[in-house]
Amino acid sequence: MRDFGYTMIAMVGGMLISLPAFGQVIRLEKQAVVARGQNVRLGNIATIKGADEKTAAALADTVVISGIETNKKVAADAVLMAVMTQLGANGLADRLEVAGAAQVEIVVGEGQGKSEVGSQKSEEGDIAANAPVAVAQAEGTAVSVVTASVVAAPDAEAPAATQKTLADIITDAVGDELGVGKEDYRVRFDSLNPLLNQVPAAGAHWDVHPMTQSTLGTLPFSAELIQGTRILQRTMVQAIAERKTQVLCAAEQIHSGTVMTKEAFRTQEMWLDRNLPTLFTGGQDIVGLQAQRDVMAGSMLDQRDFKPVLMANNGDLITVVFVRGTLKVQMSGRAQNSGKLHDQITVRNESTGQEYMATLIGKSLAVVGGVPDEATEKRLREMR
Repeated sequence: MRDFGYTMIAMVGGMLISLPAFGQVIRLEKQAVVARGQNVRLGNIATIKGADEKTAAALADTVVISGIETNKKVAADAVLMAVMTQLGANGLADRLEVAGAAQVEIVVGEGQGKSEVGSQKSEEGDIAANAPVAVAQAEGTAVSVVTASVVAAPDAEAPAATQKTLADIITDAVGDELGVGKEDYRVRFDSLNPLLNQVPAAGAHWDVHPMTQSTLGTLPFSAELIQGTRILQRTMVQAIAERKTQVLCAAEQIHSGTVMTKEAFRTQEMWLDRNLPTLFTGGQDIVGLQAQRDVMAGSMLDQRDFKPVLMANNGDLITVVFVRGTLKVQMSGRAQNSGKLHDQITVRNESTGQEYMATLIGKSLAVVGGVPDEATEKRLREMR
């Protein structure tokens, strides 16, 4: 019956615009129990005061949360916003007040069913909190008070199985803008808007427009539900988009002045809600750089926190190590040019004048005979 809600709510909203102000008050309960997967309607969580029977029935049938699955606490302002989203401005919604509890704790009960069809009244004559459906009977005669959830237009069509919800449309639009697969981004909605997950009736569609050029973070959208030439609903939605990104993180605490080696960082997947072009994504870009400040273990590594550093300057006296199996020969030489970590430089033997090529593996430390593996390289640095 959900699919008829758009048409009928719009019709009810149209009828209510011309009514005089009744001073309608939504009095929220502190707690309400609903069935898992049930649409939480205003009548489930509040008492409608100061309204005639037809108006109260329409309000009570307004969906606040669509298909609740877990316990939630809903603030009073969020309830009013959900109601105004469906009723629209410049009408009944402008005359509503919220009283009672500051928030409602909605508890999901496994065996809890929906309220029975029927308009129940309290001693004060108000529509009770457990009466979201306003089809009533008195002594076998039906009262002409009906709501969207139980009455459909005679020619209303069943919803198309392939129709996408508003949430689906926005999620797909974000993915198209990012140009990535579904597994590389995610979208969540910071909203209780019940229209997000309702499937439009056949022949109706959502027309969605982004209100910012951003592709990540908080993204506002305007949306209209259109059927033919009629606009059935207007709403605003805020989506929060995140993209999966591989970044480099500190494997341990990095102290200021540390020259980065492969064992100092690890690659990790992170969900980011903004573009951060200064983050390191490849190990080849950070090896040999020097930290300019302390970096906590697990932190993402940012290019602004590191600077290039030379392992040897032209003319420096450096230590050169020759390693072959268990044989290790250490000597000294004069660097003939400057270089960073893992750069090859020319070294001259001061005694013989002979020049040869060596690879820098640390500050004023180089090896000949090929670049050693990471473990050997680390051991040579630590032995100095």
